[in-house]
Amino acid sequence: MIVFTYEDVPWAETEADEPTCQKSRFPNAISSGKMDDESDYKVSLLAAGTYDLFVAGYDGADFGEVLGFMSDIQVQREQTTIQNIDTDALEPSL
Repeated sequence: MIVFTYEDVPWAETEADEPTCQKSRFPNAISSGKMDDESDYKVSLLAAGTYDLFVAGYDGADFGEVLGFMSDIQVQREQTTIQNIDTDALEPSL
């Protein structure tokens, strides 16, 4: 699973659309990465503030679907935020 970090802004359903013209899927994400084996995701190197996480399922390199959202994740200055993600408890939308 890949987690995409967004500034605390409204989600556009088109973020997960098939990319066109050399664009990428989730174009407004400010960072992304894999969850580790313990379902933790490290949010690092971001300014202090509030962020939303979008969790997407992949089959290898192939996009599957948006699995859900976590909103209002607080990132503190000069700290790495470790967010445990329970995919069964994700919000269905923002």
